[in-house]
Amino acid sequence: MAAQHGPENIRVNCVAPGMVYTPMVRGRGLSDEMRKARVGQNLMKTEGDAWDIGYAIRFTCSREARWITGLIMPVDAGTTAGKAGRPALKADTLAETNFDASNSKL
Repeated sequence: MAAQHGPENIRVNCVAPGMVYTPMVRGRGLSDEMRKARVGQNLMKTEGDAWDIGYAIRFTCSREARWITGLIMPVDAGTTAGKAGRPALKADTLAETNFDASNSKL
């Protein structure tokens, strides 16, 4: 859509919200234990709320974002960037998986 509407100077962006705490979630009986578990799944170890999503939407509509189109912005405290608590790769593992460009014919 961004490619289609760009020539018309129409920006098309998407805010992809993570698991945030809202009145709807509270009304469905989310326990304190479940809230803590959800917080543990993101990289920032914080709980988001509807305001966090609203601020992201406000930014994409702002003058400061005038040159941004085709964006999918995850607002999830890093959940989609990587698994929280994932152990770092060992150097030997990295060496085994690295591409050797010296054998490549470009």
